[in-house]
Amino acid sequence: MSPFKVIIIGSGLAGSLLPNGLARHYRRCSKKEGYQIRLGENVLVGLRACLEKDRLMYIVRKFGCASAPLSDAPIIYDHHFKWVLDLGAFPAYAKSAPINRFILRDALAEPLDRAGRLHYEKAFSRYEIVNDFGSERVRVWFEDGTSDDCDILVGADGNRSRLNKQLGLNNIQTLQSHAIFLTKCELPVSTYKKLSPELLGSPIGTSAQNASLLRDVEFVLNTTDRQDGSAPTVYDHQLSSCMLGCAIPADILPRDLTSLSTEAKWDLTHRAFKEWSPKYQEAIELFRGQDVYAFWPRVGSRPSMNWHESICNSQRPGARSPSRLAFGRRGAPHAVKQCGGMGGNQAMRDAADMLPVLVELAEKYKSSAPPGEPEIKDACRRYEQAMIPRAFEWVSKSGGRKPVLIDTARRLDRLILALVA
Repeated sequence: MSPFKVIIIGSGLAGSLLPNGLARHYRRCSKKEGYQIRLGENVLVGLRACLEKDRLMYIVRKFGCASAPLSDAPIIYDHHFKWVLDLGAFPAYAKSAPINRFILRDALAEPLDRAGRLHYEKAFSRYEIVNDFGSERVRVWFEDGTSDDCDILVGADGNRSRLNKQLGLNNIQTLQSHAIFLTKCELPVSTYKKLSPELLGSPIGTSAQNASLLRDVEFVLNTTDRQDGSAPTVYDHQLSSCMLGCAIPADILPRDLTSLSTEAKWDLTHRAFKEWSPKYQEAIELFRGQDVYAFWPRVGSRPSMNWHESICNSQRPGARSPSRLAFGRRGAPHAVKQCGGMGGNQAMRDAADMLPVLVELAEKYKSSAPPGEPEIKDACRRYEQAMIPRAFEWVSKSGGRKPVLIDTARRLDRLILALVA
């Protein structure tokens, strides 16, 4: 009998974390430059569940060091750069620490690459349910015409998931009200010290006049000479960076963002924030000339807990066994949360919830006949009962379909924030 097999579509953060957990359990052992991501407790749950201790500690030592891991919370200012609220004052606030996505993704992918479990240049096309000697399996087709069979297919292919759409869940929509602009730059300590004192320290977040802005700094410590796990003290200036994320209203933007030159994107950024404090202009000018990633954000609506049955009853082609597919990412639309990577945080927590379910199925596969449809359906149900409430609560916290949830330029919003403070 062939081994229990899982295919994961997508090799981003969650798509690289989950197979580490599977490999760890059984003792087997086109890169893109990424923006910064802030990792919180949900990610640590996923990392602890899936990684060996040495790999976990390697990643923890790569956290930015503006302060201790899981500490720096954004400080909210209004568009005049007046202090409004320190989110770090709330014990319930989900604290986080910055790390470069490129570093994190490489740290997760390296063991998989070394073990020959990571395959690049394979683009998912479609899937079908096939009968393999009396047992149903999932056949995965790729754009190059090749295919592979598995027992469980996991979608970790982001908020433009083809898998999500083919299955019929199709719960992810593009928001039309705002576009997100992301950029970053290197930030040597010498440059950092020249900034105005108000721009130093904690992340800065502002939502006002139907736009929002988040600026975050990540100082990376050089860990190459600290193999004993002790805290390093020397900055790696080549990796230290600053990230800027903005939600810009659609009424000043063309629909086709890909047609914009870098210069045009910067002109639009300055136009969106021209009435804000000169401190913001100073922060924005730090990035002038850098490439800008501009996109229309996407948000997932919460599916019902019985969406599997609804799809099965719809008589859609390929809907016979939706329980053989699990999903790891929904997308979060709020500019501040999106820049901070809350969608990625939740997806990596998904790995911790999904891992024991997959391990249980694999153990049953080894000890008896292959798990049948009822067993697989029950496993997926248990995973989604944990994932859906947790993940979509964060979609709601991130603003749902409102990229600018609080507007500090509005009197009522300022009163609410003052009462909260």
